[in-house]
Amino acid sequence: TMTELLLVDERVGPHWDAEGLVCHELAHQWFGDLVTCQDWSQAWLNESFATFLETVWEEHAHGPDRAAWLAYEQFRAYLSEDGERYRRAIESYGFVEPIDVFDRHLYEKGSVVLRCLRAELGSDAFRAGVRLYLERHADEAVHARHLQRALEDATGTNLDGFFTRWIRTPGHPVYTVSVAIEASAVRISFTLADGAAEPPPGGWQVHLPVEIVGEDGARTVLTAAVARPEVVLQLPTQGRAAMVAIDPDFAAPAVLRLEADVPVLRAMASDPRPVLAARAVAALADKGGRAAQDVLAEVARTHPVPGVRADAIAAWGARGVDDEGLDLLIGALEGDEDPRVTVAAAKAIGARRTPAAFDALVASLEAGPTTWHSVAAHLEAIGATRDPRAIDRLTPWTERPSWGDTVARGALSGLAATRSDAAVAPLIAWTRAVRDDRAMAGAASALGALAAAVPSARAACRERLEDLALGGGFRTRVAAVDALGRAEDGRALPVLRRIRSTVADGRVRRGAFEAIARLERAGDTPTALSRALSRLDALDAETRRLRTRLDRHDPA
Repeated sequence: TMTELLLVDERVGPHWDAEGLVCHELAHQWFGDLVTCQDWSQAWLNESFATFLETVWEEHAHGPDRAAWLAYEQFRAYLSEDGERYRRAIESYGFVEPIDVFDRHLYEKGSVVLRCLRAELGSDAFRAGVRLYLERHADEAVHARHLQRALEDATGTNLDGFFTRWIRTPGHPVYTVSVAIEASAVRISFTLADGAAEPPPGGWQVHLPVEIVGEDGARTVLTAAVARPEVVLQLPTQGRAAMVAIDPDFAAPAVLRLEADVPVLRAMASDPRPVLAARAVAALADKGGRAAQDVLAEVARTHPVPGVRADAIAAWGARGVDDEGLDLLIGALEGDEDPRVTVAAAKAIGARRTPAAFDALVASLEAGPTTWHSVAAHLEAIGATRDPRAIDRLTPWTERPSWGDTVARGALSGLAATRSDAAVAPLIAWTRAVRDDRAMAGAASALGALAAAVPSARAACRERLEDLALGGGFRTRVAAVDALGRAEDGRALPVLRRIRSTVADGRVRRGAFEAIARLERAGDTPTALSRALSRLDALDAETRRLRTRLDRHDPA
């Protein structure tokens, strides 16, 4: 009654856990069935709550750090949609048809906002307010005002500002957070940074927990109320602080860009709380220099949370081209016991695009990665090396059965990543046979990526994608429509307009609408993207060379 993906085998490992999905659907017995949204602008009252309760279950079953990391991953998923596709308020009437609102703003951002509301009210008060909301409106259709009123009645707190900022205003705040530890004080400044959304009436307001740890281990905890574009805190300490943590458990849906000296960031990055550590890893990657690189390498090897080790591996892989850098990545690929880290290492190695990278990935693949997702990551990375041996190595894997066709989709993505004319024929031929819809969708995405990068492949890929968009299964049609929009070929517009006006499924129509808009904005410039990709490749290689030189000569 749900999906065959719930039937996992031992090689799915930690990459996908059915607990969250089961919890989400069970939560709809209250949020969606007992009370349900009165119109589609209020769909977050169903879906945001169900997604938030995934994190509540994670906290109950696996502890607060696991719950914080899950919420942080939800936030990053929302940020991807906000940055790459569109920005909207959680409560929005700006949709053509209902399915349009079922996105990462509705699910993931709404979940994180509810987590923030719980943090501001306190767990007990929040629970009392939600219970009152459910009891008061059982078997009724509800609006956000009903939830707000119940929470206010239960807690005595006016929530007009909160609902205006987080539910009815698009976007989120972005702060640069500078931290300096002095002999007997800690100085912290919060500055609204580029990338922040247009503020709501009254401006962005966040409450950020701040923790100061002394050299004796004593902890002082306070809350920084950041209600202006710039806030500076000068906090006296008994002696020199050993560590400062800003929002270590992820209570506020804000982007925090940390700035501090390397020793300060090292203390944060070594902290077992994963969100604090991940933000420090990002700051170290931005900072650069030999000292920061050494800390990233240390975190990649030793941090107790796999997600943080994976972030450190990705940050390390984005810098440098020397043998030392490759050795660390290969060490993670072969030596880390968690396959989520090996996935990050494979991706970073593939980006090196050298024969040594190809050989390392093939050797690791032959040694037998422990999970399907790790195998798929190896295959995609092998293609990303663009080694001339890659296509022959990848093609047999497109027929390998696995849970959710994960391996086949990895091999297909790898063929596209080669950006080679020689990949066109095997990709198109693969789609001619009868395939599972999920695997065929992966092939459609691969054809779109290849068409975007290789102008000479564009016509053949577009023609096959048009066939798939008109006659494939649901997932295939969605993927093919998206691929046509990304392939930068205006000749796909008639088919996309036909799909937009005739297909019954709103999700396919929505995809066609976005693809049409993308092509119309780009115009008929069939080589612009491929040229841009080539320039980006050259710039990336030059940046890596310069970073290596800077890191080697870093005086710190």
